[in-house]
Amino acid sequence: MYHFLTLHCYELIKLAQISLPLILLATTHYFLIIRPQKIQRQHFNELKKRLCVGNRATTKNNLAGTIIFLDQQIVILELDNGQKIDVLKTTITHVTTKN
Repeated sequence: MYHFLTLHCYELIKLAQISLPLILLATTHYFLIIRPQKIQRQHFNELKKRLCVGNRATTKNNLAGTIIFLDQQIVILELDNGQKIDVLKTTITHVTTKN
């Protein structure tokens, strides 16, 4: 009986030694990769809700202009100098609502 309990405890300790690094790896993966992507996706979805014609938008390249047309994937911005450019919705980083 004593020998069986000793063997069982040894197996539990061995299992803990194997599983603990895997648990730590999964936790680290979640906090370093999955969670930041989830927050970034929520921010982008919130930003897409504020996109409408007449609002000011800034792209990743720091081009700022007024939204004059919205499509499923494309936004047309009119820059301050009157030029019109097509950009993807995914390149927009900041939206200011019209006053």
